[in-house]
Parts: sequence; structure tokens; C-alpha cells
Amino acid sequence: MQSLKLRQNMIKIALEEFIRSRENQQLLEKINAACKPPLSEEEQVLLRKINRSHRRLVEGEW
Repeated sequence: MQSLKLRQNMIKIALEEFIRSRENQQLLEKINAACKPPLSEEEQVLLRKINRSHRRLVEGEW
């Protein structure tokens, strides 16, 4: 009977820790999303140009 209670307590602690960890991960994702401002149209165009240029530079190296 005591081992069953011990096992139940261990499972309870593990679940609480898992839930706390998951909540922390979700909170971090929300904070990161809120802190990351969306790119302006000008920034998006520049980013596409940079990506194209980089792709040409490394083409054939892999």
C-alpha cells in the first residue's frame, strides 16, 4: 500500500513538473512573438534580395 502511494506521489510530481515546463515554454513563445516586430514591406523586399544574393554566392558549394 505504501509503495502504491509513493508511486502515485511520484507520478503527481512528474505531471506537475511537465505542466509547469510546458506553460513556461508557451509563455516564452508568446513573449518572443510579442517582442518580434513584423517586417515592413521595404524590409521584406530587402530580405528577399539578400537571400537571392546569398543563394547565388553559395550555389554549387554544397
